[in-house]
Amino acid sequence: MILQHNVWLEDALDRAKQLYLSHYHAMPKSLERATAHRLMRAMFNGEERFIEPSPQAIEKLTLPVVREAVMQQLVPSNMEVCLG
Repeated sequence: MILQHNVWLEDALDRAKQLYLSHYHAMPKSLERATAHRLMRAMFNGEERFIEPSPQAIEKLTLPVVREAVMQQLVPSNMEVCLG
């Protein structure tokens, strides 16, 4: 569906951003998630590619930036289609 009929809606992005923000804010409430987050930050020196995005990083996202990032990953050489 994304390849043939891609529709990118601003309100869908807003909902996704809210979901990520709620996950981020819930992290301290879970000992397991909080420990994993601190461990990952220490292991990867705070490299943002490997840890959960911060609220500031989430707020910076725009629809064109997200669309471009997703579409760059959907190239024929990286896809496998299974019919069956």
